[in-house]
Amino acid sequence: MATLELQADRPRTGGGLWRGWVAVSTVGLAVGLAVFALVGDGLGGQDETTLHSGLAHLLGLLIAGGLVGAMHWSALDGPTAGAVRAAVASGLGLTSGFMAGYALGGPPVDFLLGFTLLGFVGGIAQWRLLRRRVPLAGRWVLASGLGYAVGGGGGVGAVVLVADAVDQALGGGLVAFAAVLALLGAVGGATGGAITATVLVRLLRQPASPVLPHPTAATTPPGQP
Repeated sequence: MATLELQADRPRTGGGLWRGWVAVSTVGLAVGLAVFALVGDGLGGQDETTLHSGLAHLLGLLIAGGLVGAMHWSALDGPTAGAVRAAVASGLGLTSGFMAGYALGGPPVDFLLGFTLLGFVGGIAQWRLLRRRVPLAGRWVLASGLGYAVGGGGGVGAVVLVADAVDQALGGGLVAFAAVLALLGAVGGATGGAITATVLVRLLRQPASPVLPHPTAATTPPGQP
């Protein structure tokens, strides 16, 4: 008779996971958006109407989102084989959201939608891992999307308050632009990370989902050799 087994591959829970998730969200988005600025405006120039500039900005967004996705995956202790899928999902989420927002209204709509879809699409990849570990994991996708939507709003608000001061302090140009986007990413990542980390810790404190042994595994009835 098959016996139930509990999932043993659950990541750490509690304060360690909360702090780690917020840290990777903050660092990943700060570094990722700084890279986006350097790649997009550094390689493509500031004339965003050219094909060359558009491709450079696209590459920068994919790199930024992919970095965040990979760091999130590592915080979940996900299997190495899934890291690329998680990175691609987050990269596509950030890129598609940013491009849609830019088409709809430009800044700050592009950053707000970029953060939101980063959370939703990246959350889907993470949900595929979480659903095998905890019940009610379906709530994670919505929590991730909404959490980073709020985070994006916080990041944009921070930039509105200090962007001019940062620009003047650094003398304008590409370095100042990268610093402003790094600030946006850091504040947005910390805010969105704190919200989603709280949900994540609560999800992972639930009892582990029971699963049957792999169907190909041989089972021997009690009392038989």
